[in-house]
Amino acid sequence: MATLEMGDKYLRTILGFFGITDFTTIVAEMLDVIGVGIEDILNKTVSRAKEVAAIF
Repeated sequence: MATLEMGDKYLRTILGFFGITDFTTIVAEMLDVIGVGIEDILNKTVSRAKEVAAIF
């Protein structure tokens, strides 16, 4: 599925024009699937974002 995700590729390309190459992608997948624990997905994603921010 990563090859179909265009937002990350677009941002990497645009930011590359400005010389920004240190880029970490954090994703929250399956938010549009009924019956999936959205709160759990978001909590895990926020936790991951905090981990990445701590070492940025």
